[in-house]
Amino acid sequence: MEDFVNNQVEVSSIPTVEEVVFVGLDKQYFKIVLFWAIIRLLLCFVIGLSVFFFSDLVETALPIEKNKYVLSLFIICIGICNVILSVLAFKQKGYAVRKYDIIYQTGLINKKQIVIPFNRVQHIEVYEGAIARIYGLCELEFFTAGGQMGDLSIPGLKLQDAERIKAYVITKVQPLAVTEDSLNTEENE
Repeated sequence: MEDFVNNQVEVSSIPTVEEVVFVGLDKQYFKIVLFWAIIRLLLCFVIGLSVFFFSDLVETALPIEKNKYVLSLFIICIGICNVILSVLAFKQKGYAVRKYDIIYQTGLINKKQIVIPFNRVQHIEVYEGAIARIYGLCELEFFTAGGQMGDLSIPGLKLQDAERIKAYVITKVQPLAVTEDSLNTEENE
C-alpha cells in the first residue's frame, strides 16, 4: 500500500482560469429591485417622520427631543442610501454557465462569486414570485448535496432562460447519475 503524500503546490504554478464573461440579470428585474428599494425608502420616511412628529408623545429615557431632527434625518438618509446602493448593486450581479459549472457573481462593496459544479447538483427549482411573474421573470435555485436551503439562487431570469439553463444542467447531471448507478450495480454483483 502506498503512503499518503500531500505535497505543497506553489500558487504561481497553478494555471490561470480563463476570463469569465458574466451575463447581467434581465433589465426588467431592475424594476423589481427599484420597487423594493422604494418600499424600504417609504418605510424609512414613515419612521423618520414618526420620530420627528410623535417623539413628544412618548416618554423615553433617551434624549430624543433634543436630537429628533438629527435622528429623523438620519433614518431618512438610510432609506436614500439603500435606494442608491440597490441601484448600483444591480449592475454588479451576473451569472455564467460553463461546461461543468455555473457561477453567480454579486456584491458592490463585498464581492462574492458562487461556483456550483454540475456534479454536485441534487435538484433545481424555478420560483416565480408574484411581482416577478408580472414581468415574466423567475428565480433559479440550485440545491447541492447536504444543503437544506438552496446553495445558489439566481434571481431576475426570464422564465424561458431559466428553463433552458435547468434543462442544460439536468442533461449534464443525468449522465453522471447513470454512471454512478452502473458502478454501484457492478459492485453489488
